[in-house]
Amino acid sequence: MCGCNGSPKVTDDVFIGDEQFNACCSRCHGDDAVGGAYAAPDLRHSLEGGMTCQEFIETVMAGRESKGMPSWAGMSAPEQMRGLNECMQARSLGRVPQGRPASAHD
Repeated sequence: MCGCNGSPKVTDDVFIGDEQFNACCSRCHGDDAVGGAYAAPDLRHSLEGGMTCQEFIETVMAGRESKGMPSWAGMSAPEQMRGLNECMQARSLGRVPQGRPASAHD
């Protein structure tokens, strides 16, 4: 089944992860995680290096102060980061094209 933009529909976790990314991360990491105006990296390439879900969550929660990334601890629960990780993994693997993914409910 395809979404309105011709791409496959995504799981609820990936869809929610995309919403989280747009609300919290896109300002620095750019739309669709392709890198941003603040020199934040293209997260698709960061995850291509084999970063595990646990490493991703730890990085998001701790931040990378030396690189200007704030800690998200206290603002988001680690469980909420799993959907964000799934979305970034899907984008990294080319399973989610640019733009808003279609959810199973669309």
